[in-house]
Amino acid sequence: MGLIVISVLAPLSAFVGNFFFLKLQTMLDVKSKNMLLLNLSILALLPLWATFGWFTPPGGIGLKNEWEMYVFAVIYGLNLGSVQSYSRTVFADLIPAGQEGQFFAIYEITDKGSSWMGPMVVAIIVQTTDSLRLTNLYLLATMILPGIFLYLFMDHERGTLAARSQVSEAVDRELRT
Repeated sequence: MGLIVISVLAPLSAFVGNFFFLKLQTMLDVKSKNMLLLNLSILALLPLWATFGWFTPPGGIGLKNEWEMYVFAVIYGLNLGSVQSYSRTVFADLIPAGQEGQFFAIYEITDKGSSWMGPMVVAIIVQTTDSLRLTNLYLLATMILPGIFLYLFMDHERGTLAARSQVSEAVDRELRT
């Protein structure tokens, strides 16, 4: 019964999370990149929480109790919908007008193409270590590394301006011919 409840809680929470984080962004006047970083940070807390299970006694925290799974599913869901929305929004800002189809085709290919990699990495970790909890380190890395990359190496404003300037240059060329 618990698995059924969790499978309903996560998508419903994703639906609510989209609206919640959009309202939060509007209220605080925060850019999409920063909202994406916030979502990734919150999602990074989930594998950390699960890792506490290594260090706590039976009945302690760290995904050792049924109620923790429900809370986990809600937090995951709240962020899942919005992290997908914000990642697409940030990506769309960096695409020159008129090339959206090409860029989003690549986005979807990599999105769907990489969906088999996560389960494969988890299976390899479990088979080689006999520990499901060690997969939390992999999950943590999948949240933290993109966040670090976005924060340190992606200038969203500059990229948006560059995409717009490419459009302006293309329009100017068209008008001259």
